[in-house]
Amino acid sequence: MSTLIFLKRISFDDWRSLKNLISENGLAYKFDLRKGYYHVEITEAHQTYLGFSWNLDGREKFFIFCVLPFGLSSAPMLFTKLLRSLVSYWHDHGIKICVFLDDGGGTESNLVKAISSSNFVKRSLKSSGFVVNQEKSVWHPQKRLTWLGVIIDFSENAYFITEKRIETLIDLIIKTLTMNELRLELCQK
Repeated sequence: MSTLIFLKRISFDDWRSLKNLISENGLAYKFDLRKGYYHVEITEAHQTYLGFSWNLDGREKFFIFCVLPFGLSSAPMLFTKLLRSLVSYWHDHGIKICVFLDDGGGTESNLVKAISSSNFVKRSLKSSGFVVNQEKSVWHPQKRLTWLGVIIDFSENAYFITEKRIETLIDLIIKTLTMNELRLELCQK
């Protein structure tokens, strides 16, 4: 299957991308798409290439993906390219926003603009057929917002790493020190 997969380099937005859009004393909002890859249906003719077999009760069973599968090396690139047209649409309308896979973050210099921008993004996501995870989204603009594991504080113009990330890093350091070796899978976390 690897010969059938087209890989192309792509750059992703991250918290630094949002940082570049921020004006002093700005406000930000964020959204999370519910099961992002599930929004991308695979045409039936191509589903046969995205399958696998599994031994269940002594019998080999075959499964195919009907939506963009996690673990497919080109999936992040495909999903990002899909959302880029929507991001371009937002930029054409003056919206300061960036998106990392299924997580979006937008910023504006004042509350009125930020609310207008947030509402515009919410409406266009809905009209484009995307399902938003409301529990993880923050539509009302905030002075302090956590996006992609980084706390952005607009009042102090400062950035902080979340406690969860710090704890994970400490755990990885302890594991590495107790093993007396550095494992590749630990570095990737």
